[in-house]
Amino acid sequence: MPVGSQMLENPKAATTIEVKTSPDGTMDNQQTTAAIIAGLYMGEGHFTLRRQRHAGSGETMHIDVGFSNTDPALVDFVCKWLDENQISHFIAMNNSTCYQVKVGRHTHVLCLLDLIQPFMIGTKLAEIHLLRTFIQRRLLRRGGNEARRYDEIDRQIAEEKDQLRELSETKRSPHCWDVHRQVSMPRGEDIVHA
Repeated sequence: MPVGSQMLENPKAATTIEVKTSPDGTMDNQQTTAAIIAGLYMGEGHFTLRRQRHAGSGETMHIDVGFSNTDPALVDFVCKWLDENQISHFIAMNNSTCYQVKVGRHTHVLCLLDLIQPFMIGTKLAEIHLLRTFIQRRLLRRGGNEARRYDEIDRQIAEEKDQLRELSETKRSPHCWDVHRQVSMPRGEDIVHA
C-alpha cells in the first residue's frame, strides 16, 4: 500500500491536544517541523467547510485543509511532512505558478489537525475547532443514507465557519496597534536619541 493511503482509525471521542516538551523547554525535530508547518498554514493555509445546495438532490458539504504557495521548495517540504505522517493529499494549481496542497479525507484532516492545532492561534484555531467538531460528528454516524443526512447542527457549524471567514477578511487592527505603531515624523525633523 503506498504511503499516505492507509486508513486511520476513526476517533471514538474528542481528545485533548497538548504539546509535550522536554524539561529544558526544547522541542524534538517532529514538534519543530509541526510548528513550522503550522506557521505556514497560519500564513498561507485555509480550512474549508463549504455548504452547497443542489436542485433536486439536496445539499452537500465539502471539507478540506489546504496550503498555497508559489515556492516549490515549500510545497515539497509540506508534502514530505504529510507523507511522513501518512496523511493523504493531492496538489492542484490555482494558476500557472501557485501550487495548492490539499487534504480532504476526514480521518486524514483530523490527523493533520492533531499535529498542527497546538501551534495555532486566533481565527485559524477557531476554524480548526469547527472543522474538528463537524468531522467527528460525521464519522460517528453509521447506517444508510438517512442516518448520514446533514442536520441543523451541521448547517450551523458551516454557517459559523462562513462567519469566521467573513470576520477574518475584514480589515482589523491588532490590539497592540495603539501602543506600538510607528508615528510618521514630519519631513525635515530628525529623531534625537537620548
